[in-house]
Amino acid sequence: LLITDTAGCSDQINFFVDNSTGPVINVAVTNPICSNQCSGSAIVTPSGGTAPYNILWIEPGIAGNSISNLCVGSYTVEVVDSNGCVSTSNVSITAPVALNDSLSVGPATCGACDGTATVIATGLAPITYQWSAAAGSALTPSATALCAGLYSVIVTDGNGCKDTLVDLVPNVNAPSINV
Repeated sequence: LLITDTAGCSDQINFFVDNSTGPVINVAVTNPICSNQCSGSAIVTPSGGTAPYNILWIEPGIAGNSISNLCVGSYTVEVVDSNGCVSTSNVSITAPVALNDSLSVGPATCGACDGTATVIATGLAPITYQWSAAAGSALTPSATALCAGLYSVIVTDGNGCKDTLVDLVPNVNAPSINV
């Protein structure tokens, strides 16, 4: 740059304008397999800017290019290159289709083994069922011909996520004795 004042005096100044951009944040995300687990992870691979890079995950305050045991949510990563240029990025850990299930029972009557238990489940197919031995180890959503008592079923979705449901099949209309 050449500067000249009104008296004709001039001075030349040389300077460099850095036209480089800050680092670019590339993120590889692994989401949890089951919606109730904190098993997500993210790996940052910066590019652009000027290496080396400092990488900081704002929450939970961990330095480094990878972070694991993440629950569903949003996380912010900051990358600073050797020129002090800063880039930030939000990383989303998303939940898979959740396994939702419930167990309803029908009573056994008058001491007979005619009770029922039925699972209603939604989630990633295929959904499988494993009833307790007391329910005949059935592999279907319903167990029938149940005597009064406690029954359990393990429900598993297509991701391998499991939920155990337990309920009591009551005995109704049993005779009563008055003495």
